[in-house]
Amino acid sequence: SIAWFVLYSVVSRQRFEGYIGHSIQTDLADVPSVYQGNGGVFIVAATKKDDQVVGMVGGEFKESLKDGNVYELRRMSVDSSIRGRGIGRKLLHALEEELSNTSKIFFTCSNLQYAAHRMYKRHGFELVKCESYQNWPDGFEIWHFEKPIKKQ
Repeated sequence: SIAWFVLYSVVSRQRFEGYIGHSIQTDLADVPSVYQGNGGVFIVAATKKDDQVVGMVGGEFKESLKDGNVYELRRMSVDSSIRGRGIGRKLLHALEEELSNTSKIFFTCSNLQYAAHRMYKRHGFELVKCESYQNWPDGFEIWHFEKPIKKQ
């Protein structure tokens, strides 16, 4: 029903804003040690004209396996006013190029991030698991994606 959708949207927005606030206080508050100081990568995309930040991607080192390192794609964002222009694709490619000896990249996101799902699937990520949470509104899930990295 419409009322349920409005309530669901409000609850989802509140939780999303809480998540953003938490992110700013945790890994985004200390990019050098979380990403760069631990073998990870943090890349920022900016305009040539005025050096305005329009996107970013962060890959955090998680573990070393015999066939290569595993990284979590922790942050990925492109300014909503310029989405659809290939910035996300370029950031993903740059991340993969920068991560050394990589066997796999993984990330999680909500089932509500439809545009993100399409982009990641186009770039080789596969949905490997879905988790529902009882304390969240019905239908909200966390989706787990992975991409194996093939060595050249």
